[in-house]
Amino acid sequence: TTGAYRLATIDALTEAPCILAYNQDRVSLNLPPAVDDEWLQENVRAMLHSVIAWNTQNPSGGDVIQFLTDGSGHTSVSGGGSCAASLLPGNFAGQSQTLNANATWFGGAYTTYENNTQGAGFAEFPIDPRIYVQSSTTTWP
Repeated sequence: TTGAYRLATIDALTEAPCILAYNQDRVSLNLPPAVDDEWLQENVRAMLHSVIAWNTQNPSGGDVIQFLTDGSGHTSVSGGGSCAASLLPGNFAGQSQTLNANATWFGGAYTTYENNTQGAGFAEFPIDPRIYVQSSTTTWP
């Protein structure tokens, strides 16, 4: 709310398309654009790296990942072709935090691996607890 925010180095191929797609959907619904957050972005990178490493070694899946946000403040996808086409569309519907005007932070990445035969992506978009506290969920730190 003070206008201060953290800066993240955004990968042009795996991360920039995610924040661009997220903000395009938000702006189309007259919501303010979100800011790419370093903490969320680092967490998404770690999850993506972990899942790719796990799935490469264990094709049957079964991996466990940890989001920083509660159940309505994140989304993930296995497969597909891009962040804009696979990770974000469809995941917005019915999620209270996704298109909430107070979800002003974002971290997201989508990439392919195993010679572009597999795809995976993660995104996190918590409501800023300084602006709005959702009574049905644990307050995000």
